[in-house]
Amino acid sequence: LTGDEKGRQVVHKKREQLAKDFVQGLRETGDPFLRSSPNAFGVTKADLNLLKQTLEIFTYNILGLVNVSKENSSTDKLSGAVEILINLRKEARLNKDFALSDKIRDELAEVGIQLNDSREGTTFTTN
Repeated sequence: LTGDEKGRQVVHKKREQLAKDFVQGLRETGDPFLRSSPNAFGVTKADLNLLKQTLEIFTYNILGLVNVSKENSSTDKLSGAVEILINLRKEARLNKDFALSDKIRDELAEVGIQLNDSREGTTFTTN
């Protein structure tokens, strides 16, 4: 095995152990806690937020899992598509094709996407 492969094996084994420890910790809390409302044990909203943050760190940073639904959200896809159109519009303006540039802006506006031009570049908002 190469150094990289050995390193990956060590990380993998450590992640497996952390996951086992985490699951064991959940089991040790007991069913009553897991089935009861948070307020029955004096758990505050801040406690729940801390738990959520801790679980996210454990899941994504320690275990290295990826939230696929978050990464492939429709908002990200929309942003990517609009950025492509913004770049095409910028090219059209550089080529002095103002009819195409205006058409891109106007058609985006028709579907609720407002382009905002500034010295720093073009951004967009949705209505």
